Amino acid sequence: MLGAMSIWGAQPFDNDGAVNWAFSLVRGSDLSLVEQALARIEATGSDPVPEPAGAEAIAACDVLARLKGAPGEWNEYSDVIANWVAARRPRELRPELIARGRAAILRIQEGPSKLRDLWDQNGAEAWRTALADLDRRLAAGSEQAGQIP
Repeated sequence: MLGAMSIWGAQPFDNDGAVNWAFSLVRGSDLSLVEQALARIEATGSDPVPEPAGAEAIAACDVLARLKGAPGEWNEYSDVIANWVAARRPRELRPELIARGRAAILRIQEGPSKLRDLWDQNGAEAWRTALADLDRRLAAGSEQAGQIP
């Protein structure tokens, strides 16, 4: 276990915060929780991103990538999201929402972030690799592919 929440791997749904967020998301039918997760990152300004907010935003970005048709790693925890996404795909997403997701990934990975601090203290290579893959999946098909805004 890493940090205040249980983290068992580097993938987006390999922690309690993301799994709990996912169960909330699938009770609804829209992207309001995705937008809220990204807004929490944007609202931190220059303050460190809290660990749970970072985990939820990363999960939200994974949902966006899956909705675009770029699925991530499957495991028993991401299965609930995969089923929710399957009922809504293919989906045209606003470019602004994708840009916000990519900016959130960058902010969590490079800016003041409790989640980044936690990973830096416990071997961040797998986590950084997972975030790079997530950004690549999120950018797939956009003009910005390969670049984090």
